[in-house]
Amino acid sequence: MSGFLKQHNIKPDQTIRYPPEWDEDIGSVKVPGALVIDLGQEGEVSPAANDGADEEADGAEA
Repeated sequence: MSGFLKQHNIKPDQTIRYPPEWDEDIGSVKVPGALVIDLGQEGEVSPAANDGADEEADGAEA
């Protein structure tokens, strides 16, 4: 998602973080369980990290 935001020069003021949980009931023999994020629960609102670190890293890769 951050790639889309960077490409369109969108800088959010805040983000919502949802705690992941491991669910043993999902999966198969090869992959027992899965990481699940329930978007129906209350998320934690936090300020977005728009400190320019990503732009500096992108410039270093070019």
